[in-house]
Amino acid sequence: MSPQSASPVSFRLWRGAYAALLVLLPRTLRERHRQEMLDLYERELTRSANAGALRVHVAAMAGLTDLVRRALLERVVEERQALDRGEWVVVRRSAVAFAFAFSLLTALLVALSVRTRLDALSGERAFRTVLYSVPFTAAITIPMALFLAVLFTSLKTAYASRSTRLVPLLSFSMVVAGLAFVLNAQIVPRTNARLQAVQAGTADAPRSDRSMTLTELRVRSRQLTTMHAAVPGSTVRESLANLEVEIHKKVALAAACVLLSLLAIGLARWQPGAGLLLQIVASVIVFVGYYTMLTVGETLADRLVISPALGMWSANIMALLLALASLWASRTPSARSQPRLT
Repeated sequence: MSPQSASPVSFRLWRGAYAALLVLLPRTLRERHRQEMLDLYERELTRSANAGALRVHVAAMAGLTDLVRRALLERVVEERQALDRGEWVVVRRSAVAFAFAFSLLTALLVALSVRTRLDALSGERAFRTVLYSVPFTAAITIPMALFLAVLFTSLKTAYASRSTRLVPLLSFSMVVAGLAFVLNAQIVPRTNARLQAVQAGTADAPRSDRSMTLTELRVRSRQLTTMHAAVPGSTVRESLANLEVEIHKKVALAAACVLLSLLAIGLARWQPGAGLLLQIVASVIVFVGYYTMLTVGETLADRLVISPALGMWSANIMALLLALASLWASRTPSARSQPRLT
């Protein structure tokens, strides 16, 4: 190897990255060809060594790109072959469970949030208060209702020893996440503005960060950033932080739909024989834990203790780590010996 060639450390790092990305391949293909694919990748790096470090890095990136491309193609082929009527039944069952859980949770939280305000209102104002309280409540209940639905469906399927796949349920959660994002970015701010007007007893009310659409928040954020650069001040910083919190919250709550669904699948794989009591306990813990972290993160970010991004994404990061941990735990021999999703 010439002095200009890549170091052994670079070789190990590239090989480690390739080995980590092999998880993207379908399991059967990965287990059958893992070692020979690693050997071929290392031979390509060694062959490029005499041309210098740059050529090694180019070859390494080309190998990783080819692996990702092949993995995606193989996954698509595998999912098309595996998708059957039974899996559509699982998705439909999840949709029904989601609709039930969403309706129940939303009605309960709306009733709790407006009961004190309705004493001072009557007639049309009371009706409009309830109506305009539904969207922002739904933004909170959608991720949790999806968690409950996926957990219930996954456990029921695992208990019946019927085969289901990860992709259909996650695809369903992504569709719900897309709808949740539209709700958070456009509908909730508009109904919040109307709710503020109803509560103030006026035709219109001053716009706040919670009554701005995502586009309006970004425009206002850019304006405050320019203002803060010209005239630094704590008031401008706090206002800017509040805007950034709202921007991240709209995206984070939508992303939570996918992450909490993944956590539900992981819990079902880890404890496929869980009864109703354990389901309720797990749901309460996840519900309280997630929204406590979200609320605390928002408060700390508004007070400039932590960044808005960290404040609003810390709950999602924790959900992702728990999901990965539960999925990894389900790979143990004791977990594999029980009925579980495949």
